[in-house]
Amino acid sequence: MKRLLYGLTLALITFVAGVSVVSVWKANQALSLCELNSNPASFAGKTIRFRALTQRTPYIVLAGSACDTEEGAWVSVELDSSELAKLPLDELAARTHEKYFKSINLTDVVIVGQLDPEFGLGCFGPKYHVKNARIERILSSRAFDELQDSVQWFRSNSY
Repeated sequence: MKRLLYGLTLALITFVAGVSVVSVWKANQALSLCELNSNPASFAGKTIRFRALTQRTPYIVLAGSACDTEEGAWVSVELDSSELAKLPLDELAARTHEKYFKSINLTDVVIVGQLDPEFGLGCFGPKYHVKNARIERILSSRAFDELQDSVQWFRSNSY
């Protein structure tokens, strides 16, 4: 009888520990921008934690994922100056028809911020805006000399 009681107690402790570990893991899992793109209303106005590839130009920080659609999912990210300094800045070239950038930097990051409930149209720009954002973790960064190389790498490394 004692052995059965010990076995049931051990089984209950193992079950509770397993549920706790899965709950913590799920709570810390980063959202995909593809998930956001498929159901934006459920995230509107909420603080979200997402993983994406970012590009910082002198004018805007864009975060994106290729998803299954032609245009992918894009958000503009509002960072303060100390957070902005963590991302490499793209170098602009003299504007010619062949080349707009001397170098393009794509950085794989985890960002936490509040999704603005007012969505844009996404026409010639990002569809969503994340404000009061901070960079939680930089996973990798890569520089490209050619736009086509950066697009190909972006599509193969999106989340």
